[in-house]
Amino acid sequence: MDSPSLDPAKTPTSGETLPSESAMKGGRRPGWVLTAFGGVALAGIILLVLGNWIIMPLVTRGSIVRVPDLYEFDVAVAKRALLDSDLVFINDSSDYVWDYDVPANHVVMQNPLPYTTVKTGRSVQVTVSRGPQLYPVPNVRDISPLQAKLRLQQQLFDVGTVTYILRTDNDRSEPFVKEQNPPPGAMLPRGTKVNLSVSIVPEMPDLTGRSLEEATQFIQLLGLQVGSVTFEESSDLLPRSVMSQSVPPGARIQAGDRVNLVASHL
Repeated sequence: MDSPSLDPAKTPTSGETLPSESAMKGGRRPGWVLTAFGGVALAGIILLVLGNWIIMPLVTRGSIVRVPDLYEFDVAVAKRALLDSDLVFINDSSDYVWDYDVPANHVVMQNPLPYTTVKTGRSVQVTVSRGPQLYPVPNVRDISPLQAKLRLQQQLFDVGTVTYILRTDNDRSEPFVKEQNPPPGAMLPRGTKVNLSVSIVPEMPDLTGRSLEEATQFIQLLGLQVGSVTFEESSDLLPRSVMSQSVPPGARIQAGDRVNLVASHL
């Protein structure tokens, strides 16, 4: 078999050597490095473009606004105020509370708080007032004015204006509540004043022996006025007991009459 011939042009001359395989491979490394560097640079440019033109607009989309103060706004007005600020009104069935100060269908609370800076499109949770909680007015008819006052106060209502009606029948000698306004059963907030019409006898009752405080209150309940009060010494009565009255028992009386009293002291 003939031995392969060598190309004279490629045959190393004296003193020259052929490059080794590793040296030949090493000569190709700079090209791969440049290619990799170019790829990384291109990826960076792509990320930069995506960040500036696509990702960041999605993250920061919407303007910054201040949440308006909605306290005591009517619901319709509150919705309009949020809409004008490009915000969303949110209220569900659990966001209603009894409130004695804020009228019904007006805003009591909100989240975020007023003047908080948020992005447009943000939801604002709103709590709405149901108004004051309502309770039935108790029936105070056909009982004494004092009992009526106590019953109303026990239910956290108050006595309003008291007017007196002189009656002509003799069925009852003591004053009693003939009418009330608001009527029994009316649903009203606690603290509402109930006006009373008190029926009184047209004759002056006997106040002697009663304590001065009781007699004074009784005179006022009759629609009469307490006049002068003088004191005299007495060993038969407890101190501050009524000894005599200027309008005698059984006398016909009219609302506004003045009654002077004499009371005891030691």
